[in-house]
Amino acid sequence: MLDYAAPLDPGGIVREQALAYIAPSAMPCCSLVAIWALTVVGRIPPEADAGIVSLSSWSRLELAWWRMANIWDAKACWSSLIAHQQMLGGRLALDLTGSEPPRLTPGRWHVVQDWEQDYSAGHTYIVFARADRTHRLVQSSKARGYRDHDGLTSWPRKPGRMLGVLTLSTL
Repeated sequence: MLDYAAPLDPGGIVREQALAYIAPSAMPCCSLVAIWALTVVGRIPPEADAGIVSLSSWSRLELAWWRMANIWDAKACWSSLIAHQQMLGGRLALDLTGSEPPRLTPGRWHVVQDWEQDYSAGHTYIVFARADRTHRLVQSSKARGYRDHDGLTSWPRKPGRMLGVLTLSTL
């Protein structure tokens, strides 16, 4: 069974790696989600295991996959979700109109990606939806750094943005 939460919890390798990057040069959103996925499947570079912080050590594990997960090709705007689906499985749903967002499934982890309608800006993050309708949202951005909001009573997605949600299995 995959453990989606442990890498994000205090002392978890993803959390510790992300916190080492400080705004305004913090860890990009896609890189955070990519190292989380690699950790979930047990792919941790020796450098990270030794406490060394380096995105290049993570990228070397699966270079082609890393490029997809980090949206290196602007023409492949949903590549991050596709990369994570390839690695973790799950069900992918897209809303290209910004009007009917895919729903989060209670008791499941989700990889979420949103885009402005003109694809000028996007964001990738991780959400756990609880049965009591609260959420844990884990994200990072170069400007604001690592954030882990637990107990949110609403999903703080930006209205009008296109949205993709990869709902991960419980296995």
